[in-house]
Amino acid sequence: MKKEEIKRKDLRCSLLKRVILRADISALMKLEDAISNLSQQEWFRGIFESMEKFYTEASSNFADRTSPVADSQGVEVRRFFDCKLEPKQELFLDISDEFICMDISCNDKYESLDPYMLLIAKVIGQFIHDNDYVKIKRLAIRKIDGLILANANEANKVFEYFNQGIMAEGESMRKRLYNDYFYSKKKKVNVNYSRQVKIGDKESNRFIFTLDTDVFVKQKDLDNLRPNTDELKEIFSDRLNEIAFDVFKRGVKEEFLNEYLRK
Repeated sequence: MKKEEIKRKDLRCSLLKRVILRADISALMKLEDAISNLSQQEWFRGIFESMEKFYTEASSNFADRTSPVADSQGVEVRRFFDCKLEPKQELFLDISDEFICMDISCNDKYESLDPYMLLIAKVIGQFIHDNDYVKIKRLAIRKIDGLILANANEANKVFEYFNQGIMAEGESMRKRLYNDYFYSKKKKVNVNYSRQVKIGDKESNRFIFTLDTDVFVKQKDLDNLRPNTDELKEIFSDRLNEIAFDVFKRGVKEEFLNEYLRK
């Protein structure tokens, strides 16, 4: 099958290691009340077995939000975990008065992002329904694909655009990084796309290849700053996830994609 003909539903997960769905929001008043209302919704009850409270960095960078800090220095976060959605993944849902974020570590049973996009759309939609002042500032999906190879030349069978670099005789590559930032006028979506290869542990001398795709919609490109659940699901699925999948296809070989088509 030609690369441009392959759809998300056609492909089995092969390289996907982690997915982050997130929404930056404004004016979510009284986090305690918002969490209480959410927990009373029939569709939400029973999805998570556990919840904890912690404080994290007041930062727009998601990577900075995972390190707990002292109460007085950070943003209060409620983390839901031990998710019961099937097939089970290592997943947690973080909610603060600034952001809503779902982090999924994908195992070999991962099938589709659809149930998780629906879940976070319902959570965001519930907060918008409960609070007249909540507005969306940004919606995003980040996907991290990875592969470990014993020989860097094997990457040519899987990836596009990993060239040989400029090393001279006697020099060996330790790390190589490519970054692209672009904007889709058709979908009104921003894309940060990073391709990286680096040497793993010195003993095995293995090569770690990573594709990191971060797609997001800014507030100015949202037709409605208070979308309902259906509109949110459409943005995540038809705008963000479609662009992320298209970028992924550009980064890998057509022959590799055909090896992982669903039977």
